[in-house]
Amino acid sequence: MSTTAAPRPPRGSGRDALIRATVETVAHEGVQGATSRKIAAQAGVHNTLITRLFGNRNALLTEATHWVFEQTHEAVELAVELALEPTAAKRFLRTYKADPSRQIFIYRIAIAPHDNADLQRVTTELYYDLLGRMQASLERNNFPSDIATARAVFAAVDGLVLQRVAELTDAQALEAFERLGIILRAYQTSVTAEEN
Repeated sequence: MSTTAAPRPPRGSGRDALIRATVETVAHEGVQGATSRKIAAQAGVHNTLITRLFGNRNALLTEATHWVFEQTHEAVELAVELALEPTAAKRFLRTYKADPSRQIFIYRIAIAPHDNADLQRVTTELYYDLLGRMQASLERNNFPSDIATARAVFAAVDGLVLQRVAELTDAQALEAFERLGIILRAYQTSVTAEEN
């Protein structure tokens, strides 16, 4: 990553520029490599703005994590639809193809050593929020919505997204989402048969 400063953001947008720069920098450099100086250079601001606006780098990482998870809510809420409706899956893949940095940021934050207790707490809370949204998506589509099913579907969708970021083509990802839909429908049929 180049340490050349980005163009300065418009006046008053330093906070947003720093959050977006944090996502980009962590995606490219990892959590440990995303120093305050590198983040500020990516944002086109002086690194003291981090202290002024957030207090410290860890607070900025926490704020960026919140921002990325907010961006992820829609995808999780539509997770079951991704497996059932090809047009939803195509829209979803276009979004991540255009900007994979958010997803890479999430993975890097999730696997980073957590010497920041606040960041670890926030990441755990946000993960459980996503699981709740997955349960709601399952319920909305008349699938079993217990926590174990939500975890399994979340893991499948998240794994497909990770594979898409790494190497999967759109066609391969769409085929995999289609197979997930088949598996979900078969599971739904099995549970319904057991209940009767």
